[in-house]
Amino acid sequence: MADAKPATEQAVGAIMKMLTSGELGAGDRLPPERDLALRLGVSRSTVREAIRGLEMMRVLQVRHGEGIFVTSLDAPLLLEATGFAMQLMRDHEVVDMLELRAILEGAAAALASARMTDDQLRALLRKLEALDAASTADELLEADIAFHASIAAGAGNVVLASLLESFSARTYRARHLNAGLRLEEALVQSRLAHRRIYDAVAARDPEAARASAAAHVANIAAWLRSVVTEDYAPPARSVATI
Repeated sequence: MADAKPATEQAVGAIMKMLTSGELGAGDRLPPERDLALRLGVSRSTVREAIRGLEMMRVLQVRHGEGIFVTSLDAPLLLEATGFAMQLMRDHEVVDMLELRAILEGAAAALASARMTDDQLRALLRKLEALDAASTADELLEADIAFHASIAAGAGNVVLASLLESFSARTYRARHLNAGLRLEEALVQSRLAHRRIYDAVAARDPEAARASAAAHVANIAAWLRSVVTEDYAPPARSVATI
């Protein structure tokens, strides 16, 4: 027989059920700690641990002297926890993250091609011009981040934009390494890749936008995979000769 879930985990699940059932909503105040403990059949210390965990997940907010409240539950806030988790992932897992980012960037570009306003397109062109003017790895990465953030905003999907922001932050070091090691090549390739993305979005061509954005990030992932494979490859075994 499987062991019962730890009391704190049960308490977290019970509070989450209060949210998902609609009993509690964004901005609502939780019952007092003592009442929660009685209702859930756990100790007050267990309730405190559960609340602390949900606070770290940006689900609850403790206001000293006022009580415990449900946060706005907006996607950018809740997805901060995802960003924290990404920081703990090992470097060789960044390759997998880049491959997933390629898919998401493609989706964002496809949506942006249909949803971006004329003003947003003009702003995107200014980001592209800044990228074209970049001459160092730092400038290139700063312009790259701004360009993709504009695409994500133009996609009109706050969850997608928040996820992409988390992926961008976690993969920054690998992308900076890529740019720094082969700066001249990176400058040329980046300008061409981002120009293709912009042209497809401006032409309102979702499939071309998806393909160009995904290919741009996938190329970086492929490069990093080759580097990681070398770094994590087991040492070669010596072969005895006869």
